[in-house]
Amino acid sequence: MAEIRSSTEDRVAPPLVVDDPSRFAWDNEADVIVVGFGGAGLSAAIQARESGAGVIAIDRFAGGGATRYSGGVYYAGGGTKYQREGGVNDTPEEMFKYLRAEGTPLTDATLRRLCERSVADFEWIEAHGVPFAGNPYFKKTAYPPHPHYLYYSGNEAWISRARHPADIARWSLASVAICIMKSCPQWRRDSACVSSRIHPPDA
Repeated sequence: MAEIRSSTEDRVAPPLVVDDPSRFAWDNEADVIVVGFGGAGLSAAIQARESGAGVIAIDRFAGGGATRYSGGVYYAGGGTKYQREGGVNDTPEEMFKYLRAEGTPLTDATLRRLCERSVADFEWIEAHGVPFAGNPYFKKTAYPPHPHYLYYSGNEAWISRARHPADIARWSLASVAICIMKSCPQWRRDSACVSSRIHPPDA
């Protein structure tokens, strides 16, 4: 029986399977391995680290993922503090109805959980160093002008969407032009091997 099994027939090969880990020399080890170090991967790594796990995050490129290219945009609704301050009335139910009407591969249960947790998740991200602000922009746009950081698409202005659940201001833009990856001080990247380790407090 082969000690390491893999396949190159598929476009994405299955994971390597090690029959006996003790027979190999390992550079490092961790309780959790996060593959893909964008905004989602970073969040997962931090939450695992805060739960007491040792974490290594690996990225094929330099890190950042799709978050690096989104311009610091994050979709959050359900009644965030910046929505309330800007006079935007939103609830998890309204957010759910809009996203379901837009179309999503998520089940209703998963989508509802996403909407119900949106405010708490947004506050968690902000508490971990990503700066956001309000000052909503209510004209149709793909990206709001400075100094506006809360906006919406404005697509409901089209006649064909008149019966569609309203797309209110839920797009939140980080209030400084930085990547979410660089705004969190809890990560360190080894540029030589393109991997990052979330270090325990005593490291």
